[in-house]
Amino acid sequence: MFRLSAAVALLALAASSAAYSISRPEDGAIWDPSQPQIIAWSKVNTDPQTFAITLVHQASQPNTRQLLEDSVDGGQGSITVNPPSGGWPSGTAYQINFVQDSNHLDSILAQSQQFDIKRLQLLELSHRWRVWLRRHGWSSPCVKRHFDRIYPVGSVCLGRTIHSPSFTLQ
Repeated sequence: MFRLSAAVALLALAASSAAYSISRPEDGAIWDPSQPQIIAWSKVNTDPQTFAITLVHQASQPNTRQLLEDSVDGGQGSITVNPPSGGWPSGTAYQINFVQDSNHLDSILAQSQQFDIKRLQLLELSHRWRVWLRRHGWSSPCVKRHFDRIYPVGSVCLGRTIHSPSFTLQ
């Protein structure tokens, strides 16, 4: 009897850990308040086929949530959500929740990492590009010169061709 109970508990734990997983927005991402945003996820066969998406603001008291999409097809793997009229709200510690449907906003299926919504300043954008370039093996002189416009895209610095990073800011 104990073995059967333990096996059932283990299967329940495994099933709950292999559910919808939100991969975008990533931890620390920044959404521009005027731009559409991509939400991406993975799922397993036991997940509900449809769900609703809410934007939750963890930093406000009480926490606020806004329904973004209802009846999303889970098999899509991603969706582009447009900002509400007036744009996305600005602030820190936002999160995307997948919930059962618009009538069951407390039935959370998955949560994203926290991210911010704010207009990026040129300095912040430059810093993010520098970080990306350094992570991919660019030396500091190339990075500095690239951002001082000494080396435009397609130029060669220290034997390496400068390409635009292939990522988008969120």
